[in-house]
Amino acid sequence: MQFQPNPATDLVLNLMDSDMKMNNNNQNYLWQAGGLAVGGVISAVDPKFITVADGSKALVGGTFGPKTGVSFEPIYRESYIKSRVADLDGTYQGGSWQLHGQVGTTNSSGGSKHDRHFWMEGDTRTTISLGPDHYGVKYLDINPLDPTALTLKSGDDRIRRMDAKENYAQGDLTFDIDGSVIRAVKVGVKLRDNTLKNTRIQGTAGPGSPGWQSFSLADLSTGPSPQLSQAGGTPDALRQYAWYDDGLVASKGIPMFDQAMVYKDVLNENYKIHERIGAVYAKADFSVAKFRGDVGLRVVRTQQTSEGYLGNASGGFSPTSVDHNYTDALPSLNIVYDLSKQVILRGAVSRAMARQTFDLLSPGLRRDGTVLSKGYAGNPLLKPVHANQAEIGAEWYYADAALVSGTFFIKKLDTFTYKASKSEQVGGETLTVERPYNADNGADIKGFELQWQQPFGNTGFGTVVNYTFTDAKAGAVAGQPRLKVLGNSRDQFNFSGYYERGPITLRVSYNYRSKSYGNVEMGGQVVNAAYGQWDASASWDVTRHIALYASAVNINNEVIKSNTVDGIPIGMYENGARYSVGVRAKF
Repeated sequence: MQFQPNPATDLVLNLMDSDMKMNNNNQNYLWQAGGLAVGGVISAVDPKFITVADGSKALVGGTFGPKTGVSFEPIYRESYIKSRVADLDGTYQGGSWQLHGQVGTTNSSGGSKHDRHFWMEGDTRTTISLGPDHYGVKYLDINPLDPTALTLKSGDDRIRRMDAKENYAQGDLTFDIDGSVIRAVKVGVKLRDNTLKNTRIQGTAGPGSPGWQSFSLADLSTGPSPQLSQAGGTPDALRQYAWYDDGLVASKGIPMFDQAMVYKDVLNENYKIHERIGAVYAKADFSVAKFRGDVGLRVVRTQQTSEGYLGNASGGFSPTSVDHNYTDALPSLNIVYDLSKQVILRGAVSRAMARQTFDLLSPGLRRDGTVLSKGYAGNPLLKPVHANQAEIGAEWYYADAALVSGTFFIKKLDTFTYKASKSEQVGGETLTVERPYNADNGADIKGFELQWQQPFGNTGFGTVVNYTFTDAKAGAVAGQPRLKVLGNSRDQFNFSGYYERGPITLRVSYNYRSKSYGNVEMGGQVVNAAYGQWDASASWDVTRHIALYASAVNINNEVIKSNTVDGIPIGMYENGARYSVGVRAKF
């Protein structure tokens, strides 16, 4: 709602209430290397290993069994997200000055009301063959399409809820100045108060639980899964298996589960983080001859309190709380030089910061479910990442709606986050605890961007092309394998061809990025393969108020592939193409 009580005052109130249900399930047919080891020893025929970056060995081939060589894990979730926003924004124009204010509150909740995991097992010898983009598996004594081969052994229900609330207020004052190199001065203040709370409840069920029934897969299945791994699978990959029928799960499986479940709080995964941010800032706009730009400074104070639970020697949990406060000064300078009416030169220098995500700041510790001397925890004392950055570029507007531009950039990061395992004293015990840490040095990033935009005469056809090259090098960490900069691709390329004339708009695009890097898994850093995707869209303005549209995403069904640097396959995701049509109306 917008309200203008007088020509100088403008008030806008925004209210939003969103409630989304996202019930979903996935069904995992899993091989196990020997399943139940006897005396800590797994029986294997012709095992094959590779040595990974941390010095350990990974099992990537061989034949195992016959005990519990296959498991089946369907997961049924009742997920949701609820969000509410109230925001009031006001502006007052007082001649040569302007006052702007904003105040608001947001709150949200989400998670899973139920996250039911069914666990079924079957006895078979299993042969595996793993390698980069290769997931070979054969079940020698059972047919995956035979539902009588698997029996329900246990189950659990992982209920999770996350609540977030933020209150904020901002005030800005701008002064316009005539007849001076300084054209305008802007000062302001912004306050934010944010609280995030995560809670977990775990339910377990199995033989001996009230009302427990040990179904076979045949009791809950009416046929095979769809064909799997059409574009992504290797010839020896699993392509199809018997799976759960949603109707039978709803009528037989879930009622039995809910009767048999015994629930308890999972305190070590509960945490609460309270973050208060205060910022004051000032900026001056300037213009002299062919130069224009702005110079500014932002000073930010961050105060974080992280609460959670630590496991103790008796098997219980003790509450813990950690405070972490820091202040940052973030200057910036932007300059534009009009070399001619068609050519503009730009330059900028600044210092920026990024706070760590809340999931890394939890102080709680959880033990490994298998190796009891190991634990996993967050680090509430993680420092933010700072970047000193600069860029210089040129833009040539050589015709109407036509542009050629290029920019060189450089960034120096003072740290990055990595995970490492170290010995810690926890409740009188010595545990090997994996936590995130700040590297003592950061990363050097430099590169350039190129863009070309060109309409082809008055035909309505045109193209937009851009390319980015990034050379990124992360610093070394003592005792750790050298990592690549997370999320970075050396080459990124985007091409779009379009037609825009009258009520018709058509566009086809190709987006490409070279290989990128993720976190450390299985002892080595994850490498995501190069990825290229074709998309298209179209729209027709039937009237001034009504438009029809259509879109096609990932037309070429590009497959996402991830492996570790050592050659262990991590994931292969075949999402398929997605098409949509619709109508838009505005009044």
